[in-house]
Amino acid sequence: MHVTQFVADVVHVAHALLHAWHCAAEPLSLTDLTGQVQAPLDPRGRSATVIVFTLPECPIANAFVPEINRLAADYRAKGVSFFLVHAERELTAATARQHAKEFGVTCPVLVDAQHALVKALGGGWNPTEPPKLVAK
Repeated sequence: MHVTQFVADVVHVAHALLHAWHCAAEPLSLTDLTGQVQAPLDPRGRSATVIVFTLPECPIANAFVPEINRLAADYRAKGVSFFLVHAERELTAATARQHAKEFGVTCPVLVDAQHALVKALGGGWNPTEPPKLVAK
């Protein structure tokens, strides 16, 4: 993905997140692998949020980790937050932690086994199609 397209996609996601946040009584929160409570849909204190859904056994997703780390580092100073999210129902925090360590993930990692974040963003599951952005 070209960086210009990536930035345009981030803007679309930010709009969707702002809408989701304004529609919710309380922002959705999940605990990351370090024990910190994260509210990825809450726009306060950030200019945009990037949420990357992944599977630990996907070689394509794993190959993108260095690029995700680079983008997260490059955009951190601009107020953009990145989250890597595991939405596999059977995935344990221990497996997610091992994956993050093995691949050197530098952004917060969330386990969304109940699909709360997936549902809040209007996502679905279809690994045969390219990722799409959902703006509400």
